[in-house]
Amino acid sequence: MNKFGAYFLVGLGGLFALNGLTSFSIPLAFVGGGLIFYGLKQVKRVKKRELTAGPSATLAAQFKLNDEMIQRLASRLGGKLTAEDLAKQTSLSLPEAKEKLEALHQKGVCQIDLDQVSVDGKIYYVFH
Repeated sequence: MNKFGAYFLVGLGGLFALNGLTSFSIPLAFVGGGLIFYGLKQVKRVKKRELTAGPSATLAAQFKLNDEMIQRLASRLGGKLTAEDLAKQTSLSLPEAKEKLEALHQKGVCQIDLDQVSVDGKIYYVFH
């Protein structure tokens, strides 16, 4: 059920409950109350699903990080990039970032400069 359907149930339940109360029809008021309760439960479920998925979930499904974007990021960061940098600047996890950079290295898009390897073991991929 979507958000519209959930709010529709709440509104419909409100109409039933109001009609039941004004006509002194207890069963109709209970049906309305039930619809309101069920509709609010659905609203809560839809909102929870939206929070779990996050606003960027549908955008992330449409957006695919390509090699050119990684090269532009590296250029913006002075021509060199670590997997940690890539993971921080994108939605990639650290293993995914390492995999992307290694694939670019295999394609010859970037080089690993052994002089650029930091003391803590970070590998710098140098883009030209």
